[in-house]
Amino acid sequence: TGKKWSARYQSLGGYHQHYYGCISALDHQVGRLRSFLKREGLADQTMIWFASDNGPEGRSFSAPGSAWPFRGRKRSLLEGGIRVPAIVEWPARVSAGRRTRVPAVTSDYLPTIADFCGATLPDKPYDGISLRSVLMGSGKDASSPIMATRVIGFQSGPQVAWMKGAMKYYSPDQGETEMLFDLDQDPEEAYDLSKASVELLNRMRGEFEDWQVDCQNSAKSIR
Repeated sequence: TGKKWSARYQSLGGYHQHYYGCISALDHQVGRLRSFLKREGLADQTMIWFASDNGPEGRSFSAPGSAWPFRGRKRSLLEGGIRVPAIVEWPARVSAGRRTRVPAVTSDYLPTIADFCGATLPDKPYDGISLRSVLMGSGKDASSPIMATRVIGFQSGPQVAWMKGAMKYYSPDQGETEMLFDLDQDPEEAYDLSKASVELLNRMRGEFEDWQVDCQNSAKSIR
């Protein structure tokens, strides 16, 4: 980060100095944006989405930032690498101070915004879903149909992950090693259920592989 911001944290030194400087710089710029919207009378008509893109940088636990109590950091598809905080602000429509446990992903941005705007998307498959009911307070988190049926897929290098409802299929090496977690009961991913739930493991692997083929076919059609 720039000296203006890192200078505030000289006592920390090195990596931590720049880390906290980056946070302060980001906080300042988001504040400038929100102040501008209020000053121009645009805040009530503007939806602001703010989210981290991944878990904390650095491969060691001595690096700044923490994903505690989750396993993994940036570049990992364990929860510490992909379960991140997010905030939505829309003063005229979204009640302040509410929290939700419904899992979301950036693929949800397009269908959610289109839903709020009354826009009809082309009749094609989308990875994302509209989160309008969640943001408006009509989706009741764990009991919500969204929570029960939600599917989210990830692939990053050899790592793959497939989440359906509370269950998560994970492999760090493209299926050579496979794990199964119940994120509702075990969000820290401490207990691998793959040997106790072989049928579910096989079904989730198959669903992931179908999704993977769909993604590959979609990429070919874009070319």
